[in-house]
Amino acid sequence: MLAHQSIDRTPADCSRYRAVEAWAAEREGSVGPADLRSLVGDPEAGVAWRLDEAGDDPRSTIWSWVVDTGADSVSFARDSPADVPYESVTVPERGDD
Repeated sequence: MLAHQSIDRTPADCSRYRAVEAWAAEREGSVGPADLRSLVGDPEAGVAWRLDEAGDDPRSTIWSWVVDTGADSVSFARDSPADVPYESVTVPERGDD
């Protein structure tokens, strides 16, 4: 996906971007939804942050979702995935629109 990412949209100095890029560079083979949930849910990975008690840290993650387009399913964390587990949500059947 790196070839499709606009540097204007996600600057190279964004710490979340650098964390995902480093993680992906260390992996071999394909990446699946479980891999992404594990990465984002790991508070030490630097991708998602817990909500701080004061509520004023702009890095705080308030929700997260991982989409498996092949399975038409979504994993949704209703708060920081470092604090709450992902829930599986089924995507309604696609029509022939």
